[in-house]
Amino acid sequence: MPRGRAVFFVDDVDALHTQLADGGVTAPAPRDAPWGERYFHLLDPDGHELSFATPQYDHPRWTPDDSGGALGDGLGYISWI
Repeated sequence: MPRGRAVFFVDDVDALHTQLADGGVTAPAPRDAPWGERYFHLLDPDGHELSFATPQYDHPRWTPDDSGGALGDGLGYISWI
């Protein structure tokens, strides 16, 4: 079980996955999530889950609202879980 999680939003999660795989890092292939991201996870040496994601901007989650925030759900570009 992971000790914690850090989520990093990147421009192209598939390209990052390919780059890491070419460097010898083993991680599951990126996949589409129902919450509007394409992502993959891996564990760092200390057991923390690192999640890399690219927002799918056509998903309603990423539609700006009138609350003054940039995103409808109030999340920024890095979230800690």
